[in-house]
Amino acid sequence: MSGPRNPLERIEDFIDLLDRSTLERRDNLNLRYIKPDDIINDSLEDYEYYPDEEVQVPEIVIEENEVIDFNSFNNGDICDIAAIDSGIVRLGETKNGLFFALRGSIIIDSNHNRQAYLFRTGPRYLSFSKKLELLYRIGQDLLRPNLFVELDNSDQNNPVPIQVKKGVADDSHQYADRFRNWFERLLQLIALERIHNGVVLFDGALTLRTRDTPSTFLNYLSTNANVNNNAIIAISKQSNLQVRDVPIHFWLDEESHTSGYKRLTSLLTIGRQQRILGNLYAVRFTPAGPTFRMDVKAVDGQRDKEAIDNFYISCLMKAGFPDILVRAHAHSYFTSGDVTCYQSWIRANYNIIPKLEVNLGPPFAPFGGRFK
Repeated sequence: MSGPRNPLERIEDFIDLLDRSTLERRDNLNLRYIKPDDIINDSLEDYEYYPDEEVQVPEIVIEENEVIDFNSFNNGDICDIAAIDSGIVRLGETKNGLFFALRGSIIIDSNHNRQAYLFRTGPRYLSFSKKLELLYRIGQDLLRPNLFVELDNSDQNNPVPIQVKKGVADDSHQYADRFRNWFERLLQLIALERIHNGVVLFDGALTLRTRDTPSTFLNYLSTNANVNNNAIIAISKQSNLQVRDVPIHFWLDEESHTSGYKRLTSLLTIGRQQRILGNLYAVRFTPAGPTFRMDVKAVDGQRDKEAIDNFYISCLMKAGFPDILVRAHAHSYFTSGDVTCYQSWIRANYNIIPKLEVNLGPPFAPFGGRFK
């Protein structure tokens, strides 16, 4: 399966494209600043529904597996670990587009050596008038050119994008988040090439057929992982998945003093099993820690337990969460000071005027108007 050419070059080319089509400096342009609570969640969605490819299959009942205690094994081998995370901040929007910035990180722990690869764009402008062109480019990089746009395929050798699909970028949040997902997926591809015989950690889940990522691309990631003999493990911080109507955070409650994991794949319908690249687990890394969703795609010929044991013995935990993913998150996070500096730069560089926010507090006092 052929994939996008050098992913780092793809990121650089895309940023160059944004720079060439950036907003021209002008006077009296209004900008609505984005409040901190409007910042997009930096976790990849773990079970977003994509109706175009959903398959309805009757549920079958299979006996569930027991909890495997982390403290009861001694078969793991220390290996290289890589973790990827990304973040986005919407800095403000105009009537014609929005300003945003991206940060991403690849953290590698190898033979007691730590490496950090940081990717930061600085403020960039996304024009609403460029949606069709930019979303078409993203779809190409994700190996499905018509992922976000409708194509005219009358000339098979030269398909032409004709319109953006409904629900893809209907508002600024959706528009910007298409880029964050694309950005993180290419970073994952880079990380899979940086280590060998190890484990690559994703922040999120390995769900197939989502709005942002086609199955073709996740399978391409898996193929590249196998080339370098790397297992893929995805940890979802904020999973909303329920298994047999039980939220995944409760699946280990009966083993409240155990750090371990439980396979849940067989408890899903066949249709849902087919939407996960690998197998689904509930996991708790420390006895007093929270329970997370964990998806595991082992190397071909490798058992999941081997991949999980290698990961667990090679990775420190911080308050019940893999420390290497915490570090990846820290390098991808935007502080309030970062946001203020970026917004000040935008205002000075483009000579724009901040638009005053509507304050509904006084008319709704004493009840407040924030959530009306």
